[in-house]
Amino acid sequence: MSNVSAYKLDFKYGNDFRFVDSLIYIFAKTQFNNPLSSRECEIIREYVLRGYSTETKRHIEKTLKMNRKNLNVYNCNLQKRGFLMPHERNQNNKILNPELMKLREFYLNSSEKKIVLVNFIDENK
Repeated sequence: MSNVSAYKLDFKYGNDFRFVDSLIYIFAKTQFNNPLSSRECEIIREYVLRGYSTETKRHIEKTLKMNRKNLNVYNCNLQKRGFLMPHERNQNNKILNPELMKLREFYLNSSEKKIVLVNFIDENK
C-alpha cells in the first residue's frame, strides 16, 4: 500500500480568463512538459472559452491584434505540439486535444468548488 501525501493551495481568481489561463498552464506543463508562450496560452484560452470556430478566430484577431496568417501559423504550431488536432472532415478546421476538451467541460461545469489534482510521479522510481 502506498502512502498519499497532499498539499492544498487556495487559488483566488477574479475572472474566467485568469482561471482558464492557469488551467492551461498546468495542463501544458503536466501533459506535454512544455510550457506555452503567453500568446499561445491566450489563443488556446479563447478556443477553450468559445470553441474553435471562424467567429472565435475573428475575435482572436481583433482582441489580440493579429492577422489571419499569423493566427494560422500559431494554430499550426499548436497542432504540431498536440494542443490542437485536425478536424476529421475539414482539413482547414481544428479541434481541441481530447484532454483540453475535458478541461473545457471542467471549466463549464457549474460546481461551486472546483478541484484540480496534480499527481507528481517520480520518473526515476
